[in-house]
Amino acid sequence: MKIFFRYLFVELLKPFLFCLVATSALGIILDLSSTLADFVSAGTSVPALLAYYGAQVPKMLEFTIPISLLFASLYVILTMSRRSELLAFQAGGMGPLVMFSPFIVMAAIAMVVHFVMISWPGTQSEAIRERTLKELGTDNSQRNIRYNVIYWDSEKHRFWYVRYLNLASAVQAIDVEILQRRADGSDVEKYFARSAAFENGRWKLINVMQFIYGPNGDVVDQKRHGELPMPTMNIPPQVLAYVTAEPSQMTLTQLWNYLEEFQGKKKPERMAPYATQFWYLIAYPSMVMIMLLFAIAMGNVHDRRVGVAGGVFASIFVLVTFYVVEALVHRLGEGNRLPPMVAGFATPVLFGAAAMLMVAWKFGWLWQVAQWCRQYQSRLATPEGTGVPQDMMPASVRDLRLRSLKLLLDKVTKQSPLYREEPKDKGG
Repeated sequence: MKIFFRYLFVELLKPFLFCLVATSALGIILDLSSTLADFVSAGTSVPALLAYYGAQVPKMLEFTIPISLLFASLYVILTMSRRSELLAFQAGGMGPLVMFSPFIVMAAIAMVVHFVMISWPGTQSEAIRERTLKELGTDNSQRNIRYNVIYWDSEKHRFWYVRYLNLASAVQAIDVEILQRRADGSDVEKYFARSAAFENGRWKLINVMQFIYGPNGDVVDQKRHGELPMPTMNIPPQVLAYVTAEPSQMTLTQLWNYLEEFQGKKKPERMAPYATQFWYLIAYPSMVMIMLLFAIAMGNVHDRRVGVAGGVFASIFVLVTFYVVEALVHRLGEGNRLPPMVAGFATPVLFGAAAMLMVAWKFGWLWQVAQWCRQYQSRLATPEGTGVPQDMMPASVRDLRLRSLKLLLDKVTKQSPLYREEPKDKGG
């Protein structure tokens, strides 16, 4: 078993790595063809270019891992089918689960790597790419800056507006407006700060003008402060930045924190893109195992004349269909037309069920399940304690076929002109 497992694992690993490198290189070439002119005009150095594409590798692995495993598995299985190796394994009494155990182990490892890449480095790659393309020819310090941030803290009835928010500076906000309201919507006080800093988990406003409102909404007092610590204002700058962050640029942890922070505070249509992306990141890695099931179903053919081209075309059709359905369902989830969890799991569940049905039909598991159901129904239809002999109990399909064949042969033999029945001796 160890030799067999090692043999198939190595046979799968080599084409998988080749497909992984090839598809990643193709993605880099396609991206470079569209952005090379921008990099050249901006005077980007070669080390910076290499660092940029090095940061894009996790995002590329999000797409290349499932595709590479599908093509590599299909290639190995079709090659083994042409050489009758699969038939030899099955003739030796090896079941499908044991025979394809190296493929399942490889898919499990790839699925874990895929989940790690898609849940953190891949989303950061998307943010780095967009930020870099926007900042070609500009100062790199702009990468941590957010403009025109609007935030509503429904729990404390506080409205924030920040014109300039820097996530990597001591003075983290410029031109800050904070409006404190009562539960009934009336204004309590308002702050206009030239700048603000987040220190020790609290905001400190600098060069502040404070307006205090009366019960009728009129300004009853105003004060000026050089520095004004705000102990009750503890919203981190990263939470404020979530308001302007795209769902595809947020990690799994950031999406979880965002949903925890704003669930029930924002309208469902505003929360739908973030919730859909969260469930998408959880469900999408299962595509690796689904692609393996499709490869097993499409590659397990006992025909030496089978070609690799037919399997490749079938796999391309499966991939295109998967991505089209996934994009459609994802957009419906972002538009709040489907529940976010349904939008995240719908495509993997649909294609996973189709792949499992194909594998079950290929290995005869559907027939076995149907046979078990017939036997169970027969046992339910037979009353207990009726004294029916064991040989009269419902037989298997094979026994029924043998009995039917025997009755048919007896009937044909008796009707044949060659069959002569000896007359009985009446006197004897």
